[in-house]
Amino acid sequence: MIKKSLLILLILFLLAACDVSPAFSYIEKHVNKRDKIFEPLTDETLTNENQDNSSSICSDDNTQLSPDNYDFNEKKLGNINLERYNYRTSLSVTDYDNKNSITADNSREEKVPDREKKEEPDTVEKAPVSGEEKKEDPNTAEKAPVSEEEKKEEPNTGENPAKPKTRFELRFKYQNLSNDRDALALTFRADKVIDLDNRWALALRFDFPLLLNDVSPVSAGPAENYKFGSSDLVAQILFIPPRNRNFDIFFGVQHILPVGSDDQFGRGKYIIAPVFGVVDVPSSLPGGSFSGFLLRNEISYAGNEDRRDVNELVIQPFLNVMLPDRWFIYMSPHMRINWAQNNSFFLPIDLTVGKVVGKNKSISVKASVGVIKDYNFYDYELEFTTAIYF
Repeated sequence: MIKKSLLILLILFLLAACDVSPAFSYIEKHVNKRDKIFEPLTDETLTNENQDNSSSICSDDNTQLSPDNYDFNEKKLGNINLERYNYRTSLSVTDYDNKNSITADNSREEKVPDREKKEEPDTVEKAPVSGEEKKEDPNTAEKAPVSEEEKKEEPNTGENPAKPKTRFELRFKYQNLSNDRDALALTFRADKVIDLDNRWALALRFDFPLLLNDVSPVSAGPAENYKFGSSDLVAQILFIPPRNRNFDIFFGVQHILPVGSDDQFGRGKYIIAPVFGVVDVPSSLPGGSFSGFLLRNEISYAGNEDRRDVNELVIQPFLNVMLPDRWFIYMSPHMRINWAQNNSFFLPIDLTVGKVVGKNKSISVKASVGVIKDYNFYDYELEFTTAIYF
């Protein structure tokens, strides 16, 4: 009993001699005061920390040591870095009795079961993907805005042989012929366009005229009485390949069948005519304009032997210019060289003025006058056309 008392007195004496109060003070300031451990790092805190760095710690030999010559080993302190305790970001204390989590500001948060937790959106910035790895979804890819000009379809008058339209036309024409003869013609015209493979197109055309005239079956003969009847039927087929750079071409054949109800309503011959043409779209002209030429050589191969043989070359240059408000002007003189009549030449000049009405209609008026008449095809003619496109 006396030995134990002496041992206790010896321990107390050693503690008093070592003066451990500075060490307890250091631990109390940096560990035991919970309210100050999680305070934000402020200028005042930094000042106090600098002052605390000068605190003395009792060593084994009772000498004063500063943090500069004292080795703070984090492993020996339980992986706790006291310098980070000034932040309130990651440290939390768990109250196992209440099974709640106590945050740094001493507030309690109820523990939420994992099945009730909602997944947070992934906020981690993803690495950029190269252009090769990107694959745009055609259904979701954002399309570039379309300008108003692109939304407006270029007007098509149907006169461009390389861009035909399925349509139905009524043409009413008056012709003043030589020797005081004249003729009225009402022509029903139908065009059908068929798209083929490899971007080719096929254009079919049928003309069926009805005539009222006093023309003699023999051009040099006297005028006949006025009669009304059907004239020769025209059937044409054109092949249109894809556009070649800055121009289009087309080729085909036209066939004229002598189905007239009377001799004075047609030429009385079966006629075949190869057709070839080129169409250019000048960039200097408004949209819908075009220019080009057409060649057609009409050759008779059968029919009434009493009627003249046919061998004529038709040269048809054309120019269509679109005007404001969908008006247009069109020029297409049908120049003719008659090989069967001493290569006689016929040259007219003509002008068509028309308007595209809505999306599927057009109306036009044409005037033509013969200028060079080695043989008299006509003196002048007037034609009114109305068309419906499909």
